[in-house]
Amino acid sequence: MQQIPLKIGIVGWDTSPREAFGASIPYLDWITQFGQPVILTPGEFRDDLNLLILPGGLDVDSSRYNEAPWFNVSRPNQYLEHFDLHVLPKYVEAKTPMFGICRGLSYKIAA
Repeated sequence: MQQIPLKIGIVGWDTSPREAFGASIPYLDWITQFGQPVILTPGEFRDDLNLLILPGGLDVDSSRYNEAPWFNVSRPNQYLEHFDLHVLPKYVEAKTPMFGICRGLSYKIAA
């Protein structure tokens, strides 16, 4: 009996040099050790994922904390910001298991 691979979603972003959209090779390489990677667009919700990975990346938009931008804070990634604010709550409500990396751990604090 063949085991069905896990579907592991990862939120995509604009990849360097901002001419493509996807996920980096190290993330995809790591995910394939455990299942089938599914790259999500910023507005996409899927109810068939076994795990959702919230990737690291640029800083969370400081306005979400009612703070002004600061010199040592990087420009936020608008794809991830949109996902965090508008799509991620659907995954939380659906009780989808999640794994947050660096920036991806900020959701609960920022929500």
